[in-house]
Amino acid sequence: MKKSKLLLVGAIISIFIFILIFQLVVHQNVKDVKANKKPMQILSKKLELSDFTSLAVAGRFHIYYEQSEEQSVQIEAPDYHLDSVVTKVSNKVLEIHSGLGLQKKDSVVIYISGKALDSLALMLSPHFETTNQISGRRLYLDFGGNSSAKLNLNYDTLIYKNTSLGSIQLKGEITNIELIEDR
Repeated sequence: MKKSKLLLVGAIISIFIFILIFQLVVHQNVKDVKANKKPMQILSKKLELSDFTSLAVAGRFHIYYEQSEEQSVQIEAPDYHLDSVVTKVSNKVLEIHSGLGLQKKDSVVIYISGKALDSLALMLSPHFETTNQISGRRLYLDFGGNSSAKLNLNYDTLIYKNTSLGSIQLKGEITNIELIEDR
């Protein structure tokens, strides 16, 4: 009986020592990996683009739009994702989407200034916000995916289509609203 108790105590002590050594080794490796990890930097890039009056955005971005006399587009993103934001202007439509590798934890902020906004299409999960009241004659809005928006508008006509699961906030003065149903 004494011999079996002694073996049991020895086994428990051996397991405890093994777990303790294992924890120390793993903790040291985690410490070494964190020490070798280089810090992430947020970089900014200003784009020179041809004139646009419409936006088509697909991706996980935070976009801030300001109506002004000057047109500009500035992207702020982690250094390893700055080049994976794809922009192109075609038929006065500024198209923005993400390339490969953009993950949920990555924050990409885009600041856009433009003279006029005639159309805004948001797909996937961008967030779009106006920084001032934007105005014009006619605006077409199309929200899909998980997109969200906070807009301050002053338009004669607003054509509005929303299949998004996200939050859409509209305020301002709109003379005529046309709602488009998704069929």
